[in-house]
Amino acid sequence: DANAFWSSQLVPAPFGRLYDDETRESVDFRQKAYRYVWRNLSTKVEALLAAVHAKSFQDIANFVINHSIVTVKRLPVGLVFAGVNVADHSNAFRHLSRFVAKSTSAHIATLQSHVSSSLQGMLSSVVNQLIYGDASELAEHDSWIMDDVAFVVDDSSDEETHISSRRGTPLAKRRPSKVVDMDALVTWYSTSIPDSASSQVKKRSHESTSSTRVTRGSQRKRVRREQPDASSTDNITEENHGEDGESELAGEEDSEMDEVHDGIDSQTQSNSNGSARIRTEPLVIIIEEFESFDESLVRDFLKVCSTYRMEFRLPLIVILGMGTSADVFHKIVDRSTGVRLETRKFSFQKSSEVLNELLNQVVVQPGLPVTIGSAPLHRLTNDFLSFHFSIQTSVNSLFFLLMEHFYQSELSFLTLVDCSGVEGSSVPELTRQLDSNHLHYLRKLPSIESHRLMLSKADAKRWTDDEFFKSIVLTLLSQFVSFKHDWFKVLDCVCRCLHHVGYSIDNLKRRKLFTQLLEKPFEQLKPFTSFSHAIRDLSKNDTLELMDTALLSMDNPQTSSALRKHIDELQTLRTQLADGAVSKDESTADDSNAVNKHWSAAKRRSALLQKNLPPPDAVATARTAFKTWLLTLTTSFLKPFHTQPLHEIFFISKDKALSKSFNCSFRSTVLKALKQPRRWLPCSCCKDGKLSHTMHDTCIAYALYEDYGKLINLADWYQAFAAVFDSTKETPAALQARFGRATAELQLLGCIKSSMRKTDHIAKTVFT
Repeated sequence: DANAFWSSQLVPAPFGRLYDDETRESVDFRQKAYRYVWRNLSTKVEALLAAVHAKSFQDIANFVINHSIVTVKRLPVGLVFAGVNVADHSNAFRHLSRFVAKSTSAHIATLQSHVSSSLQGMLSSVVNQLIYGDASELAEHDSWIMDDVAFVVDDSSDEETHISSRRGTPLAKRRPSKVVDMDALVTWYSTSIPDSASSQVKKRSHESTSSTRVTRGSQRKRVRREQPDASSTDNITEENHGEDGESELAGEEDSEMDEVHDGIDSQTQSNSNGSARIRTEPLVIIIEEFESFDESLVRDFLKVCSTYRMEFRLPLIVILGMGTSADVFHKIVDRSTGVRLETRKFSFQKSSEVLNELLNQVVVQPGLPVTIGSAPLHRLTNDFLSFHFSIQTSVNSLFFLLMEHFYQSELSFLTLVDCSGVEGSSVPELTRQLDSNHLHYLRKLPSIESHRLMLSKADAKRWTDDEFFKSIVLTLLSQFVSFKHDWFKVLDCVCRCLHHVGYSIDNLKRRKLFTQLLEKPFEQLKPFTSFSHAIRDLSKNDTLELMDTALLSMDNPQTSSALRKHIDELQTLRTQLADGAVSKDESTADDSNAVNKHWSAAKRRSALLQKNLPPPDAVATARTAFKTWLLTLTTSFLKPFHTQPLHEIFFISKDKALSKSFNCSFRSTVLKALKQPRRWLPCSCCKDGKLSHTMHDTCIAYALYEDYGKLINLADWYQAFAAVFDSTKETPAALQARFGRATAELQLLGCIKSSMRKTDHIAKTVFT
């Protein structure tokens, strides 16, 4: 039947049925809404993470462009300080490689510590990425390799070796051949780069290949040779270089460096200043996690790159990703390597600033059909500041909230009403998809139950009528979407008005105001009190500008009719103030404020002072009227989300799943798993609370461990452990080995420790 067919189709699908009678269309709509929200959020996050470091990326791109001309005698090295959280480095450097490749004509290679265990492997990986494709291109294709490989060499020519210049060749199309080194990169660059300077590089590489070809062994021996010049500085210092703030590691070149510079072909020297000026396509090498590499390996790699830049005129540029400080670089790079380098410092934006920008642009803006509540937002920020300090983990937490909402809520597909451009997302079409099960779950929502109590008696009697209830749901869906759009417009109006009167509204304060308005009315918050005091001192022009700011923030053709009425009222008030036609308050001139003889002296004195005060002028009346208008506006539209019907579908207010998944207690989780292994292991023979020889040895030892006091006798513990295996034919030696392993694991988990109080006893450290 249809249910059996649908059950078979649900097996490979990522979305499953939440109840037995859920239809295929319902699951499809939930999955469609989930994918739409996920795709939009991914696009926003990727664009934001790429734009948040735009200034640093542009500085690094300019550094690459300026040093694509081989003019100096040192290797350009950029020190990029990416923050202490290494987990975010890969994503940041991925965006950096894409930006540099798009902004310049550079060929990019990326090195990571876990795949770079030898100098040969590092050079092989670099040459492979530079010849066959950039790191950004390779990252997008899983079938393309990123580590040490053998390169395709064409031996058809007897005079010199030609490397295939085709970039991005899939691994399946590469034929195996012998391994080549940096000389292959020189040959490829001289034959593949269509530049007038390539002939100079080709001539130089051909001469070096035919006359002074260096093998790997002699090359490694040469770059590690000690510097004979004793006048070189012992410490690496920094000095300013040029107008763009570059700093180079100063030091005098030794005799070896002088020989290398003197051997440069004289035909490449410029007639004006005597240095080679060749603009080429730069070869950028990005080394992530610089501190994780072997020190001697990094020094040898930098020496090799420096030698090939100066001798073979390869425009090599190295970018080092660092998480600590420049002191680590000075400790790793010795004097003999430092004299070959020209460095400049760069830094990415702080992680806290990135998180504030991320939450402000993604969560506090009305771009998502699902709104994140104050509790999950507090959990996100608290976990970031207290535990991981990782942007990637915060982004994963945000995605997890959305995933959990669409996977666990059977009515989450109704969020499509706020997804413009999605097929079948209109309110009537979604309402037609509601079956009896959906209507049953809708009636059980607390917000719908509260709405039912507000209906008339005639409508309450028709509550069980499905068609009548569908019409109510249709109306409530439209009202909630309109309420949400107006809510964010009024929030923007309030923020602009507060900023206009001098109340600083940055990303952090805006998000704080957003979370407060989700729970409380605006008149109960501190910003409203500050606004009430600040508006008293505004002049006529300042009041007019404040009104213009409020009107401009809500000027949108999609504004609802209810909000349009408030905009028209403000427009009328602004016109009256500009024309000087605001009616003055004459309430102080009547006799209603006559002094009552039964009042106290203080009250009579205050009344006399109020009676003698002059009536307020037009500007003061307009300021009071605008304050009243803003209070009415916020009272009508900035209502807490949990007061609206159907808010359970569009509003995520709980953070229990987030805290349980991303901030769990490690010890309690491990102890719970040891106590109840059946819930973690796919084993049906183990039962909670009953010892069995089929259980894991550590679980058996921990179950016996809970029965002891502060001290545990090892002999008694072993006898109890061996008694569990009486029905088996385990030898004493095997039981002792299994018991020793179980106690060692418990000691590793911190459950036991050695004790000097009694012989053959250990101390218990965990009490449950």
